[in-house]
Amino acid sequence: MSNLNQPSFCDYMSNLKTTPHKIFQIIEKLGEGTYASVYKALNKITDKLVAIKVFPAHNDQFAYLNEIEFLRKIDHPYIVKLHDVYKTNEEIWMVLDYCQLGSIQDLMNTTGKKFIRAGNSMCML
Repeated sequence: MSNLNQPSFCDYMSNLKTTPHKIFQIIEKLGEGTYASVYKALNKITDKLVAIKVFPAHNDQFAYLNEIEFLRKIDHPYIVKLHDVYKTNEEIWMVLDYCQLGSIQDLMNTTGKKFIRAGNSMCML
């Protein structure tokens, strides 16, 4: 499933909001990767928990532009939803669904179970 009635990617990126700190309160750091850090945050307006992936704005833009372009087009119950993107002078913030149980790797570590691929599907054993 995808969202076909969206502005072009260039239009989308040129109209990003610039004040994420007014809307979100960072609660804790969930993890860090090569290009970004992920935080658990509270939307101060809706009182809902979200995950915020923060990229330094001066880093390799290819790292986050592809992810933003892909996620903004996807609307599927098994893929985290990209709710919004903010750009400050220093950072790009991707506001995503917060997954309370963590990543697939976290689930595997917690349960001791492995995932296997069966055709185009993933199964937990």
